[in-house]
Amino acid sequence: MKRFLLRCLVWLLVLFALEGILYLTGFRFSTFNGKEVFRSISLSKKKAGKGLLILGDSVCQQLYPSQRTYPDAVSLSCNQAVTMAGQYFLLRNYFESNADALPERVVLVVTPQCLQNNLDQFTFQYFLKPFLTREYKPLFNDTLRARLQQIPHYRAARLPFIRISNYAFPYELKQDVPYDLVSPLSRSYLQEMTDLAASKGVSFTLLCPPVRESLQGWVDSLCVRAGENGEMDAALLAAYRTSITACPDSLFHDRYHFLRGSVPEDPCRLIH
Repeated sequence: MKRFLLRCLVWLLVLFALEGILYLTGFRFSTFNGKEVFRSISLSKKKAGKGLLILGDSVCQQLYPSQRTYPDAVSLSCNQAVTMAGQYFLLRNYFESNADALPERVVLVVTPQCLQNNLDQFTFQYFLKPFLTREYKPLFNDTLRARLQQIPHYRAARLPFIRISNYAFPYELKQDVPYDLVSPLSRSYLQEMTDLAASKGVSFTLLCPPVRESLQGWVDSLCVRAGENGEMDAALLAAYRTSITACPDSLFHDRYHFLRGSVPEDPCRLIH
């Protein structure tokens, strides 16, 4: 029995050492699904002192890559799977790291799909692995906790040998609460973001990236129904709806993402 326990202890030490090596060498991030999330987390904790902070999903990452250097802006764009909770955690990180040089503006650029996210099959890899930690758990609200509890074995995301891999348990979450544009999770953390920005005297704006011409009417109708159902603050929703612009379908390779050579330059007119 003692020999068995000793072997288990040795294997645990080996696994922890392996995780450390993968972090230090950067190998983990070269093969890891969701490396853009960890990159944004790292950037959110650096002092930048820029006047504009850009947050957003994978379409925003196409338009305003987090790897790019901007004259008076920093982008923490990553993907929609981090959910609005993850966007809030990034915003909070940045405000704490730049407390003496806060941005004048925060702009969140997301597709309707991002706003609709109420946790999905990508949550285990892209949200739980980076954010299910002691650092962020105090920021989990009741809406998020209740939803996470529907994911089988969600706490396993903290195990080192799972956390450093691309493994995720298969599962399917039911959307049992009706909504059009803004999920309950997005609604709660959008409020957290606007409250945090307001408490710091920082402007907060929600924008829609350019969409396919064939989707423009559908996105606008989503906004109308969301307004009728009170799914979002009226001023935020109005700004989002006003920002909707269309590009030819031929520029897109899927429902929302642009072809590599067709990404428009500063379509939201954020960088000057």
